[in-house]
Parts: sequence; C-alpha cells; structure tokens
Amino acid sequence: MIHFEKSDRTARISLKATHVYRHATIDLEHDCGSSQTLLHFLARRRRALHKRLFAECSREIILRAKLSARNQISAALKGGSTKKLVQSFPFIPFPLVVNDLDSPQELICDPEGVKSTTREYFMRLYDHSGVPELPKPWLTTPSVVDVQDRVSKDPFVWPRRALLADFRALLRKGNSRPSLGSDGWEKWIIKSLSDDALSLVLDLLNYQVMNSCFPGDIKDMWLTMFHKWDVCTNLSNWRGLLLSNVLTNSPMVWLNCCLIPRGSKN
Repeated sequence: MIHFEKSDRTARISLKATHVYRHATIDLEHDCGSSQTLLHFLARRRRALHKRLFAECSREIILRAKLSARNQISAALKGGSTKKLVQSFPFIPFPLVVNDLDSPQELICDPEGVKSTTREYFMRLYDHSGVPELPKPWLTTPSVVDVQDRVSKDPFVWPRRALLADFRALLRKGNSRPSLGSDGWEKWIIKSLSDDALSLVLDLLNYQVMNSCFPGDIKDMWLTMFHKWDVCTNLSNWRGLLLSNVLTNSPMVWLNCCLIPRGSKN
C-alpha cells in the first residue's frame, strides 16, 4: 500500500491490498483532527504492526528458552544426561542485547549501553554499603557461647609471621595452575623459585599480614561471566567470577592454615 501511494497510485497491487488501502483511506477521513497525509498514516500503521510483531516474537522466544532450560534440568534430576547443562565451548561470548535493569521489558542493543548496563548490574550486586542490621540469635546459643569461653581462655594469636617453609607448604596446597589475576603471576612459577627469590614474595606476604594492608593495586580483580541457564539477555541469569591476585589470596590461605590445627585440637 505504501508502494502504491508513493507511485502516485500507478503500481500494480493485489486485490487484498486494494481492499485494505480503501479501508485505510476511510479511517483517515474519519480521523478529522489529523493533518497527516495518507502516506504518513500508512507508515505509522506499519510501524505499529512491526512493534507488535517484535513483541510477539520476543515473547515466544523467551517462552521457548525457559521451557527448554526447565526440561533440561528436569531430565537431569530424573537421572538423564547432564551434558547439555555443561558449557563445552572454550569461550562464552557476552550477550549482544540485555534487558534494562529498571525496565526489564526494554532491550539495550548498542555496545556502550550493554557494557554500562552490565557494569551497573555487577556494581549493584556486589555493593555492601547498605547492609541492614539483622538480629543474630544463633550467637547466644550454648554451643557458640562455649566456643566463645574457650577462645577467651586461650586466644588465637594473630597476626602471625609466616616462615619460608610455611610459605612453601601453602604453595603446595590447592590448584597449582589457577586462573590468572590482573598481576599475571602464576602459582606454579612462584613455587619453582629459589629460596632467595621466594623470600622477596614472602616479605610481601608478611607485610600484608602484619599490617593488615593491601598496598597498591593488589586487591584489583578481573570479573568474568558465565551464562547459567534461561534467557541470556537477563543479566541475573549470568554468574560472575572474580579472578584475584596471588598476593591477595595468600594471607587468607595462611590464616586458614593457622586456624585448622586449632580447630582440630578443640
């Protein structure tokens, strides 16, 4: 119909299009308050039809994605194969389209908008500034009170310096090739250092432990995302994984190693 109107009513169109064209002309005449032309009227109708078609297609795609994910989980819980639940790809790309955080029915398609929305989502997710004060009745239970009395009589000494032998024992535990952090240090390389070179790393560890301080950019982390299930445009269906540096993890590992013998003794 738009082509027919643009060609000054000389183009050949079907009988059905001619019938709809006449009805559109009548509808425009009935709209007495409108000053638009028939071409603009038809273009506005086409735009409304395209929006309705896009909404229906989007609704159907989301419904099928949810149904497929639900069926896969149900089949796995009933003893079926779990291969479809595991991402076997070497790289999982980020979504090209995401839902708006405040208006989930709206989609964000431009690259900068997707990046800023993803950043804002994880900033809200990991924000701990507004943690509410909640009651903790378990702290007054007899078992916790007994532990409190026992620790008060024999307090745990911290901070505690690590020796070179202790640090080598720490490096032997856990995964020898974890994912790299922003510092680029690899655990297996540090474990292979000589005593003189490793003592420099040990000095950095002891400085953090004794001063309760992480200087510089040591606490910087890399955030990577993994799609869990369901619709990939919804950021709540993605899992965030933070990759930290070796010197960030070492003080926590050293504290844990000092607490384990004390817990087993008690």
